[in-house]
Amino acid sequence: MNYLAYNKLAGQVTDEKIQEILKKFEDRFPDMQLIDKSVTGLEFLNERLSDDDNVLLIGGDGTVNVFANEWNTTKVKGNWYIYSAGTGNDFLNDIEAQDGFGYLNPYMDNLPQVTANGITKYFVNNVGFGIDGDCCVVAEQNKAKGKKVNYTSIVIGLILGKFRKRKARVVIDGKEYNFKRVFLAATMNGRYYGGGMKSAPNQDRASDKISLVVMTGVSRLVTLIKFTKIFTGDHVKYKNVHIFEGKSVEVEFDRPCGLQYDGEVIMDVKSYKAKK
Repeated sequence: MNYLAYNKLAGQVTDEKIQEILKKFEDRFPDMQLIDKSVTGLEFLNERLSDDDNVLLIGGDGTVNVFANEWNTTKVKGNWYIYSAGTGNDFLNDIEAQDGFGYLNPYMDNLPQVTANGITKYFVNNVGFGIDGDCCVVAEQNKAKGKKVNYTSIVIGLILGKFRKRKARVVIDGKEYNFKRVFLAATMNGRYYGGGMKSAPNQDRASDKISLVVMTGVSRLVTLIKFTKIFTGDHVKYKNVHIFEGKSVEVEFDRPCGLQYDGEVIMDVKSYKAKK
């Protein structure tokens, strides 16, 4: 059997979009049955699957994250695919998927975990702590108020004044480092996050290690200019950008701020641990 799983509550998934996808994949996945995840949940769908069944998920990085945590906490059956329809598709970008379409199964094993404020989750792309975490916090607050979200303007506002730089204690595989004037301390499983930011150009999600990217700075304007280079990966040439690799990462700030994992937000975090 073939299934098309979507979330009708998501703004990008309209009836027209569903019909477009059915037509696009009618040869590869004929006679797809529609499953609205907002009504049934993935658990309901998984109960119906055999190992030979195919499921095409519609969504972005948030959808992949939800599935990753289902995969690693439940015995998921079948072959699972993702077709991009969300606001963020860094996973598909990282695996160099063609036409916004990718096979999920090979990438769901050996995923890293993050623990913060007593919450432990698997993550697919990244854990953002600092500017990037607070950016997601502000975005969620704006959404709740019905405001239009512009991530670029949020980041600019945070860097130029609203974000208070932190002191950070970092431990990589047991070795400790200390930093001042920290803007972000992001742990990467893939190369990309944040809608195309090439934060860790050399990170390989198939490896047994994760990368920690720490960005420090004094001048806010200079930091903003350097931060724009993250979209091409050229930020790594600056001395205020520090990249570590390891199986275990621990980051502690002197004051709490927001943390995001694959776009999901945890508020008021002072420290987190990640491991692969």
